[in-house]
Amino acid sequence: MDGTEALSSLYSFDIDCLGQNGRALDSLALVGQRATLRITVEGAQPRSVHGIIDAMEIEPPSIFGDARYRFRLVPWLARLELSRSNQIHGTADAVSVPDVIEAELSGALRPTAQVSDTDFRRFEHELRLRDRDAYPKRDHVSQYEETDFAFISRLAEHAGIFYFFENNGDRESVVFADDNLFATPLEGGTELQWKPWGSGGREAAPDTIQAIRQRSKRVPQKVWLQDHNYRLPHIPLLVEAEVDSRGRGNWVEYGAHHRTPEEGNALARIRAQELRCHQSRWNGNSTVARLAPGRVIRLGGHPYTSWNQDYLVVRVRHEVWVPMPGVPESDWVGYRNSFELIDRDVPFRPARVTPVPRMDGLLNGRIDGAGDGSKAEIDDQGRYRVKVPFDLGGSPDGKASQWIRMSSPFGGDGDGMHFPLFPDTEVVIGCVNGDPDRPVILGAVPNPRNKSVVTEENSSHNRLVSRAGMGFEMSVNMGGTGGGGGSNSATGALNAYGPPSANLATPAAMGGAAATVLASPSALAAGKDINDADNFARVYVQRGGAAKAITDELRLGVPPTVSGDTAEPASLKTPGSFAWKAGTYNANATKVTDGKPFATDANGAMIYTSGHGLVRADGPVGVTSGGILRMTSGVTTATDAPASGKGGGAEFTSVNGDIQLVAVKEAVAVPEEPTQPTTQPDLAWRNYDVAMKNYQSALT
Repeated sequence: MDGTEALSSLYSFDIDCLGQNGRALDSLALVGQRATLRITVEGAQPRSVHGIIDAMEIEPPSIFGDARYRFRLVPWLARLELSRSNQIHGTADAVSVPDVIEAELSGALRPTAQVSDTDFRRFEHELRLRDRDAYPKRDHVSQYEETDFAFISRLAEHAGIFYFFENNGDRESVVFADDNLFATPLEGGTELQWKPWGSGGREAAPDTIQAIRQRSKRVPQKVWLQDHNYRLPHIPLLVEAEVDSRGRGNWVEYGAHHRTPEEGNALARIRAQELRCHQSRWNGNSTVARLAPGRVIRLGGHPYTSWNQDYLVVRVRHEVWVPMPGVPESDWVGYRNSFELIDRDVPFRPARVTPVPRMDGLLNGRIDGAGDGSKAEIDDQGRYRVKVPFDLGGSPDGKASQWIRMSSPFGGDGDGMHFPLFPDTEVVIGCVNGDPDRPVILGAVPNPRNKSVVTEENSSHNRLVSRAGMGFEMSVNMGGTGGGGGSNSATGALNAYGPPSANLATPAAMGGAAATVLASPSALAAGKDINDADNFARVYVQRGGAAKAITDELRLGVPPTVSGDTAEPASLKTPGSFAWKAGTYNANATKVTDGKPFATDANGAMIYTSGHGLVRADGPVGVTSGGILRMTSGVTTATDAPASGKGGGAEFTSVNGDIQLVAVKEAVAVPEEPTQPTTQPDLAWRNYDVAMKNYQSALT
């Protein structure tokens, strides 16, 4: 027999034995069955080891025809190595490491585990912790692509919790502990005498220690831990703990999951104790079969008196050799073991040897929600719950995970950008530093159920659309072939739109069927332009008619084409009537001068101001008309518009593009003679003469 057992490790005993001649046992029927190994040494208390048959080998028969077998005995806890799963703990409430260990051992959070309740009742466990409530809570603990045993092992190693096995009747019980005080005194008496080889005759004295030696090694001086807690981003989390004042060097780790300096200090002490408990170890040999990890012994009778103290058993290797027919003889017969101890006053912490899973790529997920999906379910920090496909925990809707942050291209103190995600939206998730317990939503991705708002049907559009159907759209249409022999051109439009039922604060379209009002907050600041990539300032507004036909168009600063043409000046085009009015409009006005709108002909144009008007040019002015060109001055009534020809003025007509005077309208009233008597008759008649001269000039 050859067996090994250690703290925070599954024991394993390989046993060779003989069977009846000519008959082989059914190995498949025996594997997985419970079994007990009993080790009996003459003159000592026997040792029983309970467990299950993990493996069985049927070897060639001996020279005498006896069947030969090899069995491997492991603890019941080893069955967790056969269960590999993915799930998230802490989806409803934050959990501590002891909470997760308890849940895994009891199967409370395993609705998908293919294990009967009877199996779990046969498995016994106990948690012996100094203060279970002192363990920090975590809101996202992932088991990812690892066995149940590896999962609880790495969590226990991280928290400084070790485990060992005790006999409990006809089966073993596993004990999880965080202090040497919870170790078990050695059954049958803790004090073991030192009796070196030869002191008891040719054979080693039973139930004694024959050899013991101490081995020490260097350790760092300090441990430093650093982390980041986004919930308290301004609190520094750098902590330290001393390993040995005589040590050299610093042991630095990042990402230990401490959220406060207090949690960090406690974890740093555990890391320092982990290094310190490997600083000095005692190794030796004995014939004490009851020696087992997690037991406290006391050495007696050693010449180094300082060594006669209490120790914690860390590791034991057991060997038994019994002569069997057809098996080569050994230079010794009986039982012996080798062991490893530490000073009981040095806290034991398990080495972190279990691999920690990583998520270095991206992960799919769906936004979780407990409602009907009509609104985004977000907490007071803008976080979401997410269902990940690997989680087999079977959490109810709205409890698939704890709250997870979403990345954004812009954010700050009171500013930022966030477009809410509705339940069932597919997202991609990344993990900070590859840690499965630190997920972040990176963005939403389309699928056949949640389609992209831009597809091959509208590939020239840049769109932003809300769940209610409101949105903005920038479209760019590239023309020409480019290259050395072709030319390129581009047109674009900016649209804002919404469904007919939308209650918009402003009309629903810009460049659509309705006008859009730009309130003062939306106006451009002084000296600012609406720029395109070619650095030409422009405003381009269109109003469409039936079948998206353009009926009206306003362009301010249209750039030249790549062929070298000059830029088009500002233009206002309309296929119907056009009026340009200035002045204050009063809805109750009775005169044109009050700013009351007036109609033109079907295709006419009007420029009107209720104040002074001036048309000025530094160069020649051309006025072209296909018919009569009429210039009118004077006062009109509300019913006599200037286009009616009433009042004074001159009428011109265009002949072959030239303008000729056709008629002179009576524009000045005939001066009236002064009435008598007058106080200044001479002055009155002089003014009358001047008025008559002006009248004659007007007629001319």
